[in-house]
Formats: sequence, structure tokens, C-alpha cells
Amino acid sequence: MRRTLSFFCALLVLGSAFAGLGPIPGTQRVTPIFESADLVCNCYVESLRTLKEQKLERAGKPFTQRHVVAKVRVNDPYNKQVQIGTEINVAFEEEIPTTKPMPTLSEAETALIFLKVSSPSLYEFADRFMGATPFASLAVQNERPGLSKLQSALAAVLQQGSGNDQINAMRLLEGFDELSPETLRSVGALSDSADADTALSSIAVLLKAKQPGSVKRLESYLRIHKASPAPMA
Repeated sequence: MRRTLSFFCALLVLGSAFAGLGPIPGTQRVTPIFESADLVCNCYVESLRTLKEQKLERAGKPFTQRHVVAKVRVNDPYNKQVQIGTEINVAFEEEIPTTKPMPTLSEAETALIFLKVSSPSLYEFADRFMGATPFASLAVQNERPGLSKLQSALAAVLQQGSGNDQINAMRLLEGFDELSPETLRSVGALSDSADADTALSSIAVLLKAKQPGSVKRLESYLRIHKASPAPMA
């Protein structure tokens, strides 16, 4: 019952934009990606440099594929001690228009990035779906590196952020194996949000964490809103 409702809730939050193309946001476990990454950080994208660009076609639809290198600055490392302000290069591919979910970076953007070393002076995304998540801002956490530090940063977004930042934070938190009582309280406070995506993202996290009353929260939400489709984020 809980698993079915959790899946249903996640589908409402996601909508059908990328159905069948990748994992539903919130269903990927964060721990294995965090532990296998060479660097997980709150980073700022200083500049982008296109190395190669080519016109391609997929299923009869044309698109442009770009090979890009981003120069990023580490604002706050989560999995290891790295000097704040360290600059690194991150190589990635992007498609315009996007035909499949894939991580990308934009200039003058703050993002939570999972990276692995691809050469002595170059990084690439550690996961082809969870590699980079944009945020308007991420507060620096004065904690020792570790998964709990990342969780604290995401929980802070729930308290201080708004809109897409909160939704992105909860989709990542849903992938944690364990959440602290403080984080769960911050998540629960958003379950009554007037914004459907925010409320459903909150309930999805609570369902995944098997919090008492979470099923009733979902049933109540669906009853009040008559199970109408959630607006797309």
C-alpha cells in the first residue's frame, strides 16, 4: 500500500515529461553515488567553453550535440576536504533541444555536483542522471565532510529556499537511506504547501521514510484536490 502510494505520488510530481527516458526523480539512491564520487560539492559555474559542436538527428528529430568544459569554483565540498575557492574543470555533453534527461551546467549557476576524475586535470559527472542539480543558492555548512553534511545543506534549502530549489532538494532527500528528525520536520512543514509540486514532493519523501500519518496526508491531499493532475514544475 505504502509503496504503491509512494510511486503514485512520485508520478504526480514528475508528470510525463521524461516518462520512460530515465529514473523518476527521487527514486535514485544517493548513498552509492555519493560514496563512489571523487568529489561532491556545492559549486559555482564561472565559465563554459564549447570544444565541439555537431548537428545530429534522433528518431527524425534534429538536435545539436555539444561537448563542453565548465570552469567551476568549489564553494563547499561534501565528501572530502577541499580548499574552498578551488577551481576545477568539468567536461560534459549537452543536447539542444534536450531529447533525454541528462545533467548539464549553465554559466553563472550554483549547482550540487557529483563528480569523478576522468583525467589528472578534468572531471566528469559521476552519474548520468544525478550528476548536477541547479540551485539559486546553497548555504555553506560548517560540518565535517560526509553524507550528513550534504543532508544538512539540503534541509537548509527547505527552510530558507523556495520554489524549484525546495523541490530539487526534496527529490534528492527522497534518495537518502536515512533522514534525521530535523530534516523530516522541515520536509513535513511543506506538505501543506499551496504549490502542488512542493506538497507532493514533501509527501513523497515522508512516504519513502515511512513516517506515521504520511499515507493519510496523501489521501487527504488527493481528496481535497480531487486527484487532479499536478501542474508541471
